[in-house]
Amino acid sequence: MKVLIVTTPVKPIGQGEGGGVDVSLHHIIRALTHRQHQVSVIAPKGSQLDADVDAKLIPIDGELQQSCQVHAPNTRFFCDDDCVLSRMWSAALAHQDDVDCILNLAYDWLPIWLTPFLPTPVFHLISMANENQQVANALQRLNHTAPERIAFRTHAAANTFSFSHPVTTLANGYPLAQFPFSPDGDGSIAWVGRISPEKGLEDAIRIAVRADMPLKIWGFEQDSDYRQALTREFPPSILQWQGFVPHQTLLQQLQHCSALLMTPKWVEAFGNCVAEAICCGVPVVAYNAGGPAEIVENGTTGFLIRPGDLDQAAAALSHVCQMNRTEVRRQGHQRFSLEAYAERLEIWMGLQRTTHSRHSTSKRQDPPRPLALG
Repeated sequence: MKVLIVTTPVKPIGQGEGGGVDVSLHHIIRALTHRQHQVSVIAPKGSQLDADVDAKLIPIDGELQQSCQVHAPNTRFFCDDDCVLSRMWSAALAHQDDVDCILNLAYDWLPIWLTPFLPTPVFHLISMANENQQVANALQRLNHTAPERIAFRTHAAANTFSFSHPVTTLANGYPLAQFPFSPDGDGSIAWVGRISPEKGLEDAIRIAVRADMPLKIWGFEQDSDYRQALTREFPPSILQWQGFVPHQTLLQQLQHCSALLMTPKWVEAFGNCVAEAICCGVPVVAYNAGGPAEIVENGTTGFLIRPGDLDQAAAALSHVCQMNRTEVRRQGHQRFSLEAYAERLEIWMGLQRTTHSRHSTSKRQDPPRPLALG
């Protein structure tokens, strides 16, 4: 089967501002091509795919879309002929007759609104919680007519919307052979994410100060003023800025940390870094909210803490660092294999329903109704 993926219009792939969407895109490509599907990707000009993924990249020039994360929930977004979002979807319309389905990874109203008007099925894998009313309205309208076209990473993210029909939940999967493992931690704590206030880095720093452990910080610097304020407020002996690095480099460095902290201020829709740390055998201390609460198995792969309880989190670090890292890794591999992820994607998008393309004499069947596929 042939799948066309349309990515986020916020930044080119591989530059960091796409966050977890960039990571998820590559794993989706790996999962689908592993099952012999052909994948094409529409993305902003300047995008780069990892060398090991087999997909045709279709770059689109245009004005990048602003991220709704830095705007008030009632902000309305518009796009004209110069906007990369509208140009990406013009390209999707031009290519739709050549594919069996389209997978949208953008958190934006336009592709959701377009869905009923396209003869080629469009599916939406939503990687954020309810952060914008314009997007929420579009999703709620689509949920009323075609709930099977919508999937979320976790129940926590889906539950931030007011849907009349259930939607699919679809946990991520990873190429586990690429995930390194160190049986011992080096005494440092990891924090991974965009350097932006909603990610709650200041809480992680305060926890590290209480635990008297160095904090290694990886991520794209989305808000330089925020980082500078943190640098002024906290002792440099605690902060170890690692910057934004290639994903495989991140995993190679992350494996040596004694634990990972996850302290978001917003509803984290999934938390790739949480699952990735666990798959490397690195236990996690996370706020008991959002996606991480559905990933961390309390007492087995880490500990879940009351949001904002810095003392409890610091105390948990002393316990989590004693966990059996081999068992943490085993649990991660059991839950997040790429093979299982590929099967979940096929079920959701109906790709396993027939061995023929929609271009053959055997017409593609509709996908099943929403299921919990996490």
